[in-house]
Amino acid sequence: AWDPDDPDQRDGPPGLPLRTIAAAVPAADRSAAAEAVDALAEQARAGRFAAGLTIVTSVGRRPG
Repeated sequence: AWDPDDPDQRDGPPGLPLRTIAAAVPAADRSAAAEAVDALAEQARAGRFAAGLTIVTSVGRRPG
């Protein structure tokens, strides 16, 4: 769950810093990225927000 009005979750839901990520987008797209995060925050306020995170790990071995 994400409460965008909680000061501790201002950046995004726990573990997913959406506003920090949006600020790192190239300048030409930064405004659109910030607007997208604001739209997600509105969905979270309405109880209609869910996020998933997939982590992929790769292991290799050097020949020899």
